[in-house]
Amino acid sequence: MYRQLAVLAAAIALTACGGGSDVVSSSTLSSPRPVPQAQQAGSTATSEQVRVFVALRGRAPTSAEFATFGTQSGAALGTTLAATLAGTPDTSLSTTVLANLGVTAQTVPPASYTILQDALAQFFAAYGSASRGVIVNNLAGLLANLATDVTWGAPARAFNTMVANAVSVLNGTAVASDCTAAQVTIGLTTTGAWTADDCVDTALNVRYDQYTLQLTSQAAFKAEVTGAEGRQLRIFAADGRIVGAQPSDAFAPAAVNPLQLQYILPAGSYSVRVYSPAATTTGNYTLKLSNNFSTAATGATCMPVTFITYNTTTTQSIAQGTTCSFQGGLEDRYILMMRTGERVTLTLDTTAFAPFLILRDDRTPTSPAVATDRKTTAGRATFSYTATFTGFHEIIVTSNTFTSQGQYTLSVTSP
Repeated sequence: MYRQLAVLAAAIALTACGGGSDVVSSSTLSSPRPVPQAQQAGSTATSEQVRVFVALRGRAPTSAEFATFGTQSGAALGTTLAATLAGTPDTSLSTTVLANLGVTAQTVPPASYTILQDALAQFFAAYGSASRGVIVNNLAGLLANLATDVTWGAPARAFNTMVANAVSVLNGTAVASDCTAAQVTIGLTTTGAWTADDCVDTALNVRYDQYTLQLTSQAAFKAEVTGAEGRQLRIFAADGRIVGAQPSDAFAPAAVNPLQLQYILPAGSYSVRVYSPAATTTGNYTLKLSNNFSTAATGATCMPVTFITYNTTTTQSIAQGTTCSFQGGLEDRYILMMRTGERVTLTLDTTAFAPFLILRDDRTPTSPAVATDRKTTAGRATFSYTATFTGFHEIIVTSNTFTSQGQYTLSVTSP
């Protein structure tokens, strides 16, 4: 497998003479730099342009940006875009480009990701900053052709869907998903459109587009949705259980664009739904999933809201200035969606402070506690709880004094 990965990485930067070994040696790095040969992708120039733009910018181009591309090839456009990143170190650019393509340690096996990341950084070093755009264009084209590959298929399909959606929107030919779930992945921004024949949620009486998110390991990520005021986002587990609902306006204001929500989810397959504000609302939107996750928050609303679900563990810190405050205290908050009869065990471990763990009924502003464990010394706070209602449950992580700071680990498990 490792040789196959090396060959894949080597294909990114085929030289004009067509030769070269599978890996970059130290002698290659010290010798005069060759010129990479631009590979021609088997699709339209428009798709090539969007692919390389996404790879270097992490999002689809706007209509104004797209209008400046002209008839440039993907390689030429990549060279122009990469010129603005000349000062970015090779390793940093390698990490950024792969994340923009949706290739992360969560979407492919970690060992495969590390090998490709290292190889890409070596190629950037070997060919020089002037050739970065060509290399990135080649990589984007290669990924686009790996939709059926066992290792790279998931990010490739999500990347292709994102590019196709962006091209259709830019060309004014966007069509509805018609309830067919497209692939998304962390690290990509998807451009979509609510249209007359989209999926319809009869209970909410609104349209929505549906996407599939596949996680190979636990992931903590941020979701951002731009679009008409009042758009909503919900995420469902493979069994149909909702793991991320739409918070109230106080915690996810409709007038704030983009809508931002965070999630901590275990490995598995998820359905991501982007809802229109009303049954008659049509138009474009963007959905961005990123690793830009943080529990840093200010004020009593603790925005952005973070959803967590069963069989996850997260290590975070309570700190003055970055942890949300409530009535003079410091606390981190997580929303857990539960169904009546489901049982959960919450465990809070810390050596930094005496832990106080709270689970609240978050359906009303009063949010009464349904289970607590409060300690007077550092260590573990834990309890089990069986849900008596379906909906929002809020986990509060704080200290016995409400003002102590330090690192902690929170585990959420279900039998």
